[in-house]
Formats: sequence, structure tokens, C-alpha cells
Amino acid sequence: MQIQSIYILLFITMFLHAQPTTTLDTSIQNLHFSHSKQKDHGMRYTLHLSHKSGKNRYQIAWEKSDTRTFKPPLKKNLHVDKYFLTYSRETAPQQAFTFSYATIDDNIAKETDGGKIYGIGYRYKAVMLKQYLSDYHHFDVYQSEMIFKGKRELSFAGLHYALIAKYLHIHETTPNRFTKYAKEDYFTPGFKLHFQKAGNYAEAGAFFGKRIFAVMNNGFSVQHHAMEFHKHYMLNLGKKLKNWQLKVGYIYLKADEIPLKNKDV
Repeated sequence: MQIQSIYILLFITMFLHAQPTTTLDTSIQNLHFSHSKQKDHGMRYTLHLSHKSGKNRYQIAWEKSDTRTFKPPLKKNLHVDKYFLTYSRETAPQQAFTFSYATIDDNIAKETDGGKIYGIGYRYKAVMLKQYLSDYHHFDVYQSEMIFKGKRELSFAGLHYALIAKYLHIHETTPNRFTKYAKEDYFTPGFKLHFQKAGNYAEAGAFFGKRIFAVMNNGFSVQHHAMEFHKHYMLNLGKKLKNWQLKVGYIYLKADEIPLKNKDV
């Protein structure tokens, strides 16, 4: 399955006092599915609020997706709401702990509807370690993640980069269609690049290997449908204007709908 997403992301930064900072991010995504036996096209909306005060950072996000489906095999269109909470605290210079929680409201996927995702992370200097538990009705997903961040000054722009490795283990508690054809273990490496020049920036990234039911985007995205991804590319262009940022981007993914044994969606 080929999944293409074009989106616009708007950042609003409000400086409340000298120390606390509040940011509000809103985005609109247009989704297009090719070769899928279930999904045709859709829209996704997100709202992300972040507040930092001293050593503490609080984040809350809401993601809403409306997708037109093929009927049959499905009886109705897909509507999904996801809710995210994250708390981070710096415990020492260049050290921080992060705790996260997410839940899913899906009107079609009974296997993952009501799923709860718990996360904990520890950062020391340039290295971040994270552990997630996705608790679903008939199976659990254990995800371990390591991120290394760095930066360099190039002749044409400043570069920030991240090297990422994700390991996922699927533990089936009850036989079900979502995990029937899934493997027990997945390993997914990836990278992200951010080029900054004055108020303009460009971003690129990719993930390789296969993954399923993965937590993405620092805990603010969860892939909860039975789709085994094996390609993931992204490109963003953005501009900063005082307290505003505007970003446009394109994401391309390729996956298999494993319950239907439908490849290359």
C-alpha cells in the first residue's frame, strides 16, 4: 500500500513571562491511499499544546482522522480520535525524564479501540532512551527506542540530525486477526535531518526495515491498524516569522494490510 500525505503545520509561540513558554501547533493533513482494499482517502487534524516552565514541560495533543473506506468490505467510514499526554522534567544538567500516555477511540478497529499506550524516557546529553507499552484487547506491543542527536555547522546552513533505532515485540494474549500474520519482533532504524538558514529551514527523514503498531513522533503518533510498514520517507519546508512558524510537508509510506494479505498499499 502506498500512503501519501501532504500537510500544513502552523506553529504559534506565545511568550507568557520571561521563563514560561507556551506553544500551540495545529496541522491539517490530506491522506491518499493507493491499492488498499479498505481505505480510499481522508483528512487528519491535530492540535498540540506545550507549556514549559523552569525544568518542567507539559504537553497535550489531540489527533482526529476521518477516512473514506470501501464498502464492502467495510460497512462505514473510519473515524479515529487519539489523545496524548506527556510530562518531562530536567533532573540535572543535560538530563531529563519523560512520562507519556495515549489512548485511542476507533469506530471500526475493535482490536485496538480503547488501546492505552504508556511511555517512559530518559535523556542524557545527546542520547535518549525510551520504552513504550501499547496495551490492546488481545495483544501487547513492547517498543524500545534509542535516539542520538547531534549538530554541525555547514557552509550553507546549520544542521541538526537524529539517528533513531526502534525495536518492537508483539505479545499475543488471545488469537486475533490483527496479529495472526504479524511477526513477533521488528527492528526499524531511521534518521531525521534539519537544515536551518536564518528563518528558513528544510527537513528530511526516512525509516527502513519493517514495523507494525509502532509509536512514532516522540510519542505523539501511534500506528494502531494492522499495517506492516516497510518504507517511510518525509520532506518538510518551513519558515519562521517572529512568534509564528509555517511548515508544509510530504510523507510517503508503503505497507501491507496483513489481515487481508494485501501487499504494497
